[in-house]
Amino acid sequence: MRALAVLLVVVFHTSIRIPTAFHPAVLDFLRVGGAGVDLFFVISGFIMWTISDGRATGPGEFMLRRISHIVPMY
Repeated sequence: MRALAVLLVVVFHTSIRIPTAFHPAVLDFLRVGGAGVDLFFVISGFIMWTISDGRATGPGEFMLRRISHIVPMY
């Protein structure tokens, strides 16, 4: 589902950048791809909620753990 959401976003941005590559009727349909961002965030939020369910973790500890996972990549 997340891959589908990402593909929807890619198609959406392609339809904005190169509108002449698509027939006008197809172009209107492709603009629905903007909902891919919403779908991606809903799925990601569900995954985070499922993983953290049942843990006695407060917001501060959650943020520190997220930062400790993300910052090393940069």
